[in-house]
Amino acid sequence: MRRTLAALTAAVAALAPTTPAHALPGWSYEDCATAGHDFALHTVGLTPDPPAAGQGFTVRLAGTVVRTIESGALAHVSIDVGDLTVISRTYDLGQELAQTDPSLRLPLTPGFYTIPFDFPGSLPKQVFRIRIRVDNADEHHAACVDLSLDLR
Repeated sequence: MRRTLAALTAAVAALAPTTPAHALPGWSYEDCATAGHDFALHTVGLTPDPPAAGQGFTVRLAGTVVRTIESGALAHVSIDVGDLTVISRTYDLGQELAQTDPSLRLPLTPGFYTIPFDFPGSLPKQVFRIRIRVDNADEHHAACVDLSLDLR
């Protein structure tokens, strides 16, 4: 029995994500992208930091575009409380950039960028998980970030 439990523990550990989460006061993030994504994440920032319940905030993904992100790229954003998805929306990345940072326009050619995502001030005191997935116009994965926010 002990050998079986040890083997199971080792197998579970081997399946754990290899990219560590980055923990900061009140929030953390994990780069869930794999090799071959179009955007290589360097850091994630929040404004304000830390965010507070009832206030809007902006998530900024800073990194390097390694393969051009074309017009027609989509951002899939979901907000979860526990195992329940409370918001799940898909946005045209070009339109979102035009609203949040007019200096950024698609296509984003290879180079360093900070890409903002604005969130409304309607989130209550709760622990949330925010998942951001960006797919290029050809449906190739561009970016993948998971955030955990504690607004209690």
